[in-house]
Amino acid sequence: MKILTWNIQATKGCDGRFDLPRIVERIKQYGDLDVICLQEVSKNIADLNADDQPALFASQFSDYEMIWGAGFSAPGPDGRRCEFGNLTLTRPGLLINSHLHTLPAPPVEVLQMPRTMIEAIVDTGGRKVAIFNTHLAFHSEAERVAQIDALTVLRDQTTAKADLAQPPELIGPYRFSNTCDSVILCGDLNIDSHSDVF
Repeated sequence: MKILTWNIQATKGCDGRFDLPRIVERIKQYGDLDVICLQEVSKNIADLNADDQPALFASQFSDYEMIWGAGFSAPGPDGRRCEFGNLTLTRPGLLINSHLHTLPAPPVEVLQMPRTMIEAIVDTGGRKVAIFNTHLAFHSEAERVAQIDALTVLRDQTTAKADLAQPPELIGPYRFSNTCDSVILCGDLNIDSHSDVF
């Protein structure tokens, strides 16, 4: 399975330009990807180029299934919904189920933006794997640690369900309670890999 994960910072490059086609071109250079996990994707936010990036990515990867996970959805000055979050794209036939999780946002020293995690359960050829796509808090370690703790609980719950018995009759919503025994964490964790938090 080939997975790409990238914090695209609303398509703003090191040169200060917002350039979604440049991001798309770079992603496509990696060839046939099974899963694409993007963070800091923007929708209709004036300070971030005011474009609908989830829709633009969907049009550029039209053969992929798209899961959009906005941390908030609020009206902007022009009446359009402003959103910001994570985007997961999966190759056709791979996605079994998906869930959107809101991560903890405890009151800390500075107001933070809401964060989410997209859980995409995929079939890798007989084995089901949950792919977590997230972007953790940047300005507050306390908030980041709370989010890591929540992700750990979600990981443990997801893998523990693999051992549960199925209901005798899979009807209605019970039919969609897929389980898996593996989790892959993707995203921008805003953590130094040499830190205790990591």
